[in-house]
Amino acid sequence: FDADGVRWTDERLWPQFAALAEVDPDATALIDCDDRRWSRGELHALALDHVAQLRAAGVAAGARVLVAGAKHAGTLAVALAVSACEAIFCPCSPKLAEAELGVLEDRLGHVARVVADAEGGAEILAAPRAQRSTDPRDAGAVLIGFTSGSTGVPKGVMHGAGALNYATRTCAAIAGLAESDSILGIVPLDSAPGFTFTAHFALSQGRTLVLVDPWD
Repeated sequence: FDADGVRWTDERLWPQFAALAEVDPDATALIDCDDRRWSRGELHALALDHVAQLRAAGVAAGARVLVAGAKHAGTLAVALAVSACEAIFCPCSPKLAEAELGVLEDRLGHVARVVADAEGGAEILAAPRAQRSTDPRDAGAVLIGFTSGSTGVPKGVMHGAGALNYATRTCAAIAGLAESDSILGIVPLDSAPGFTFTAHFALSQGRTLVLVDPWD
């Protein structure tokens, strides 16, 4: 697609990142909250490990995967793995109470719930089989972000790959970013804007993501 001098595609996150990792696996993809540097090659390898785990748990194309959106490398590796499976990444706050999490579990219709750790490991938990949405846009979704629930039960909002690519490439153009410019991640990864404008932004464009938590 092309508009106002910005070009983008509807390609998922994984093929964009995998191509960059193949070109330069030693490039820094992430500096985490403990100042540890993660290369593209390291995240790529972690993601492939998680792909095998997810597929063994029944995650296939179009499946929804609920992921605790903690701010570390493990979450990014799982997000890449979900994308590689052509499944739908559904990040939620790791601080949710059991009652709130139960509401999401009852309504999302996901195949698995994943809790990753800061070292890149991940625990895959069985999920209840709730009824899936019949909205035709579901087939094109790559990300489901949850609203805050300030006016009721949190709602799951579907986003397509083209929308994420358009938003981040337009943002880069508006900000006048150079190819080598990094992204500072000060917002949580557990919302659609938080994930899009930090993780997707950096990983799809080959930028270093620098995570800061807690924010002062």
